Amino acid sequence: MPRLPVTDDELDIEAMEEAEYEEGTSFTPYDGPLPPKGTVLWGTVSKMWWTETQAGDRMFKVLWVAEGNEGDEADYDGLPIWENIALIPTAKFKWKPFIDRFGITLQDIKKKLIVDSDDDQFGAPIQKVGRFEPDSDAAVSRVVTGRHKYNNEWQTDIVTWLLDDEEPEEPEEVDEDEVDEDEEPEEEAPRATRSRRPAAAPAKAATPAKAATRGARTAKAAPAKAATPKPARGGRRGAAAESDDEPPF
Repeated sequence: MPRLPVTDDELDIEAMEEAEYEEGTSFTPYDGPLPPKGTVLWGTVSKMWWTETQAGDRMFKVLWVAEGNEGDEADYDGLPIWENIALIPTAKFKWKPFIDRFGITLQDIKKKLIVDSDDDQFGAPIQKVGRFEPDSDAAVSRVVTGRHKYNNEWQTDIVTWLLDDEEPEEPEEVDEDEVDEDEEPEEEAPRATRSRRPAAAPAKAATPAKAATRGARTAKAAPAKAATPKPARGGRRGAAAESDDEPPF
């Protein structure tokens, strides 16, 4: 049998041996129940990515994970909800409530966006936008859930980002048998293992500008040089760049 040579470009042994990882870390896929539409849940913006839509427009990819809920809603802790937030004028109904909730401005996105040095399969992982950091106390929020069908299976989405004391509106009646094949299927995420939800809701509702800082813990160390990524950063690689309507793995 012929011997197949493998080049350093295909398998960089030195880089693989020097790569860091946390031994014993494992992820448990969420296999719990899906909430009905109109459910109000606590959770955290666990991760964000700077990436692109199918049309090549800039987009936040957001992973929100339910945690710290009480009563019947505690059954949904660990539920991952993925949101694709295209940063284009026609999608203002999507990005405006999100950035207002966390005190992010358009100027922050343009001039104060800090990402990891390397992209992953989702895009460029975001460390910080302005003063907002994913997976921090400032990233804790309440949402109102919705749902849609993808490939004849129910998926959970976010219809409203709530301020801490904001009361949700009554959900509109929709035809739940309608199948939307253009929506992105939801990816699995690790179950939440801790709660950062306040023990009791504050007496006064926070304004959007304060939402990003309320209860914030010490900020993580930022890179020595924070620069807005070049246009090519955060784009999906290979087949993933063809569409944002498919799971990114």
